[in-house]
Amino acid sequence: MPGVAPADGWLVAQRRNAEDELLRHVAMMRVDFGAQLDAWPTEQVREVLRSERYFQAVHLPSAFQIHPRNYALGLAAAAEQAGARIFEDTPALAIDSAGVRKRVDTPKGRVRAGHVVLAGGAQLGSAFRAVSETLLPVSTYMAVTAPLGEALGEAIRYRGSVSDPRRGGDYYRIVKGDRLLWGSRVSTRISPPRGLAGTIEREIHDVYPQLGMVKVDHAWSGLMSYAVHKMPLIGEVMPGVWLAGAFGGHGINTTAMAGDLIASAIIAGDDRWRLFSSYELVWTGGAWGRAAAQMLFWARRLQDAVAESLAQRRDSALRRAAEHASREAAERERRAAEAVERRAAEEAARAAAEESAERFAAAQRTASQMAHQAAVQAKPPRRIAGAVAAQKVELRRAACAGGEAELGNEAAYGFDRAPAGSEEKPAAPRQQIKARRKAKRS
Repeated sequence: MPGVAPADGWLVAQRRNAEDELLRHVAMMRVDFGAQLDAWPTEQVREVLRSERYFQAVHLPSAFQIHPRNYALGLAAAAEQAGARIFEDTPALAIDSAGVRKRVDTPKGRVRAGHVVLAGGAQLGSAFRAVSETLLPVSTYMAVTAPLGEALGEAIRYRGSVSDPRRGGDYYRIVKGDRLLWGSRVSTRISPPRGLAGTIEREIHDVYPQLGMVKVDHAWSGLMSYAVHKMPLIGEVMPGVWLAGAFGGHGINTTAMAGDLIASAIIAGDDRWRLFSSYELVWTGGAWGRAAAQMLFWARRLQDAVAESLAQRRDSALRRAAEHASREAAERERRAAEAVERRAAEEAARAAAEESAERFAAAQRTASQMAHQAAVQAKPPRRIAGAVAAQKVELRRAACAGGEAELGNEAAYGFDRAPAGSEEKPAAPRQQIKARRKAKRS
């Protein structure tokens, strides 16, 4: 169909840290239903969705989304080509289901048919109260932003559809390259609230503050219908009157399945629609039921907000603790590196001192050896010195022996007396001997 533009992939991201719960859900879907889905950790989610609002996610790679209005126009064109006639802006005011030929009253005429299919959902109103009073009308709100440029691609790197599992949570995807199609909130109020565009702008800014205050070009509301048991209502209400409704929260794939089942039942008598017969029509409580549903929506939204706030606080605390631990580890590493550097410097200084001491000792040894060699070279050989010493001893002995002999001669013969009147007196014999010995020593 032209303009349907299917986009692959669906990422359901948690707004609270519930990894164990998500893993159990993924295992159940794989085992019980054979679904193709994966669990993404927080790091992988925040790599493609640049927001601290998200934690873990379920990824459904085989899911896809399309342009619903163009899909409806394509179905209408195919029906007209097959011979169907479509009367737009023609509400059904009353339905007479008695008899074989059913009757439908409109403002401009009356239609009769053998089979009537009630596919109006919450818009049935008073046309068939037996069904409309079992459908709870629920509004959701959509908006499309102005072009956001390259910043949108940097903030949202996932090109499929993104949603979160909160009651009335956000769901969005990129359209036309740089626009953001954003939906959020649910309400039993049928008319759109005031300031819808501004509300959605603030919600986008809360999730992706890096986009700044985005501008919404167009905002609108859509009306869905829910059953009390939250299952689609598919089947024959009475002979010739068929029902296809309460598809809120199930997607357009279920509407196509319902159309195929009812068409096969009318034309070929196919009874597969009976698989849904256990989900009966249950009164929703009228105005009081809608008020109670709205209170429940508000309570669930408050509960989700509290859980999200606690999750954000825990995540912030964990990040701060991780940063503190990282800083402490870095500080410990820095101190250890400084200690290693100090030890290395001390070892280097000690090695330098030891090397200097060794060089000084080596220099002293060299100088001592050189001095010793010089001293050895300056002294006469020991043998020569011994011979000289022996010769000196012999000379002394000889001198002593000669002195004693002279003393004996002098004692025997006496000394010559000086003539009378001479000024020079003769020396004493002992003094002469001492003088000779001193002369020999010198």
